[in-house]
Amino acid sequence: MKTQHICRFCGAVMYETGGQVRILGWVFLAFLAYLFGRLALQFLLPNADWASTGLVSPFFKAVSLWLVGYGIYKIVKFVRSKLR
Repeated sequence: MKTQHICRFCGAVMYETGGQVRILGWVFLAFLAYLFGRLALQFLLPNADWASTGLVSPFFKAVSLWLVGYGIYKIVKFVRSKLR
């Protein structure tokens, strides 16, 4: 989300901040691209050995563990900020 910083004397926009994709957004976009690519491979080459679930399992495990860990981190950070 972009934030415009406005001069309090003249009302002009001095500069803008934000609006970039964060690291979690890039991870999510990469994950979606992987899923769409995976679906395309399974559709185009259904009998190929390298398009089977053997490649997916380690990646899904790593991404899901990272997302669970990141979620726990955000929850703990939120609770700690409310307790202060």
